[in-house]
Amino acid sequence: MRCPVYVLLASLLPILIGCASGPEIAQPPTQLSEINQVLDQADATILWVSGERIPDAEYVRVSPDSICYRIHMDPAGPGRWERPPLPDRDEKTRCRSIHAVQRIEAHVGGGGGFIGLAAGAAPGTILAGISLVRGVTQDCGESSSYCGFGALIGLYWGVIGSVVGGLLGAIIGEVSDTDRRVIYRGPVDEYLMR
Repeated sequence: MRCPVYVLLASLLPILIGCASGPEIAQPPTQLSEINQVLDQADATILWVSGERIPDAEYVRVSPDSICYRIHMDPAGPGRWERPPLPDRDEKTRCRSIHAVQRIEAHVGGGGGFIGLAAGAAPGTILAGISLVRGVTQDCGESSSYCGFGALIGLYWGVIGSVVGGLLGAIIGEVSDTDRRVIYRGPVDEYLMR
């Protein structure tokens, strides 16, 4: 009876980690249309030849002669929690020559914060689950008033460990997450010949 509960607890972590990742890129794009497909699903960091950097550019479009993008200016606006389907009218589209771009990094994959949360919370969750199963299946009878006390302590510390470990794991995972991938590197001619 206990085996299926342990299997369920052990299989929960990989399932959650599998659901955490964002859009992935199998191979680097070789055409402008492939670059634009990736940028439809992800924000980007644009690095100009001059060394200037534009982080978190949205709605980036690349053409043979120009690059157009928007920068989200109002972090407290209605679309702050999720990417709106269309650009806000208050935000201006900026365009520059494609020859001024050194490289474009897409923000893809990732999920480091969620993976850190799941990994940090796993030991405490497993301890709480084991303690809960032992407490429910333990046969105390009427001989001892402290019979379920050990399971209760394990459950208590398991929940605390799960919350603290999850928070620390989420912070560490988000800080160490490297979910940027170079999808364009100048000159543009390399993406037009194919």
